Amino acid sequence: MNYRLTLKVVPSTCKVAEDEYSKERCLPQPNAAVRECVAKIYDIPWKHEREVSQQVVAGMNYRLTLKVVPSTCKVAEDEYSKERCLPQ
Repeated sequence: MNYRLTLKVVPSTCKVAEDEYSKERCLPQPNAAVRECVAKIYDIPWKHEREVSQQVVAGMNYRLTLKVVPSTCKVAEDEYSKERCLPQ
């Protein structure tokens, strides 16, 4: 099964490699351009795998291969923490 996600993205005030994400602290950069991102997700339920097979950001096509797995955290309920939100 394939999914197609369309997202609006903007650079934040946090640095990925340095700062732990917090929606209160990592705000959109002032006056930053909002870009549209389209991601195609390939789902293989019998293998318990999801893969981002293609990503287009602001018209630029990127080929990515990322494995996506369920975690122990719930998106709408838990704030992300790499120590707490582990792969299931």
